[in-house]
Formats: sequence, structure tokens, C-alpha cells
Amino acid sequence: MQTMKSLIVLVLLIASAQLQALGTYAEGWAIVVPTKIEQSGILFNSYEGLYDIVHFDKNESCDEANDGCFTPKSRNVPFSIDQANSNLVNFVQKNVNREMIISYRIHRVEPIGLSTGMEITQAFALAAQAPENFQRQLVVSKTGSKRSFSVFGKVLMLEYRGRAVGTWEGIYYDKQRDRVHPFSITNDAIAKQLLEVMKIKNPYYFGVTVAYVTGLRDSPYDIFEINLDGPAGAAKPSGQPEPTKSEPAKSEPSKTEPPKTESKPDAEKKETPKEPSRSEPANEQKA
Repeated sequence: MQTMKSLIVLVLLIASAQLQALGTYAEGWAIVVPTKIEQSGILFNSYEGLYDIVHFDKNESCDEANDGCFTPKSRNVPFSIDQANSNLVNFVQKNVNREMIISYRIHRVEPIGLSTGMEITQAFALAAQAPENFQRQLVVSKTGSKRSFSVFGKVLMLEYRGRAVGTWEGIYYDKQRDRVHPFSITNDAIAKQLLEVMKIKNPYYFGVTVAYVTGLRDSPYDIFEINLDGPAGAAKPSGQPEPTKSEPAKSEPSKTEPPKTESKPDAEKKETPKEPSRSEPANEQKA
């Protein structure tokens, strides 16, 4: 009996390795609020749960030309954590109903040992402010000729999709207009910098450019500037070099409030969806 059980486990492990070879559909980062986590499984134990993330209805009737799309909505997403990642499990358990940023992997085929295809691999509390010596501005060439504008808000999700031909896809929150919108990144430097500024709790400025055609990416919206100190697209300070030419993505992944902006409660006050953070931040600890 023991031999038979060992044989079954061996076969399952081999099958799991073969499925892993198929790779993942996407890997990325997102700001979420976990609402539930529990242990489950018989032969293979894992931790399964749910988290809330800000999303939108792509079929919503809204005024795209005047940046009226889309209304923020909350979506409940099931997730899994490998039981071997004990530090991560402990961090999420201690911070249920608290806002955090997670790193995740979406599997093409649900792995054996996990109950979902969405696997959380890391989680961190959002930083109160940018670290010392943090790059506060990055500008690259605009990819869209239709129009461009500055947004004051946050990037809520950014992921790299695909293998042979991959693209950076994300969702940003416009605090001034209280709207969310999908976007695509065509410049690796901007994508990597966004992954860093996403870890900061407070909103910031970024420049959005809109193209007439999308090509292989999902959205005509692209980001050409990140600026923690002022509106994007402003005149360059003396001595600042010209923006670098935008290159296609090759591989994976004291602010000033804008004028006429209605102040909104801090994330800790759990107001939804005026600020995408819907609960108090996670404890200052990382997994």
C-alpha cells in the first residue's frame, strides 16, 4: 500500500513538472486587499484565498474622448500560495483586510498542488514615501500622436503577458477624475520604474499618450513619463537631457496636489472607490 501511494505521488510530481514547462500566461504586480486565506488539500497542501482588486466594466457606456472611462469597481479574485512559502503565508494571514502590493504568476495550466491558476509569490506593505535617492522623474519619447495628458493617481496593476511576443499591460487610477483605465507599456525602462513606484502608498503624476493604432498591445494608451514632483509634460528643468527614444518591450517584467482637486480620505479610512486602497495598509513587513 505504501509503495502504491509513493508511486502515485511520483507520477503526480512528474506530471506537475511537465505542466510547469508550459510556462505562465502572465507575471506582474498589483495593489490588492486580501479578504480570506485558508489551508486546503489532501495529497498536496496549499493556502487558498480571495483578494479584492479595483477593476472596470469594459462595456460601460462612457465618454472616452473626455477621459470619462471607466468607473472603478471591485472584483473578488481567488488565489493560491504554495505551502513552502511560509513567510508569505504568515504575512498575508496577519494582514487580511489590509492593503498591500503583491507579485503574482498566472499559470497557463493550473498547477498540481494549487487550487487556482493565480499564484501569489511575494507580498509587501506599501511604503509611506519614496526611498532616499529614488529616481523621481523618468521621461521617454511619446508613442502616440493622437493626444497626451498628465494624470495624478496610481498604477494599480502591471503585468507582462505572453512568451514569444510579450506586452506590458496594466490599469491606472486617475484620482482627479475618479476613473480607472487600461494601458499598455512599450518602453522597458518605464515598465521597470512603474514597478518601483507602485510600492509607494501616495499618488504621483504620470504622462499618458494615446495612439491611433495599438499593434500587438491591448490598449492605445501608453505612459511616457513618471514624475513624483509635478505634472507630466511640463517644461524640462535646465540641464535635463532630451527624453530617450522609446524602444519596444523585449522581455518581462513631496508631491504637489493638482489644482481644483477635491480632497479624499486617506486609504486607512476604507472609502471605496474614491481611493482604490479600500482598507488600512499592511503592517510594515515583507514576505
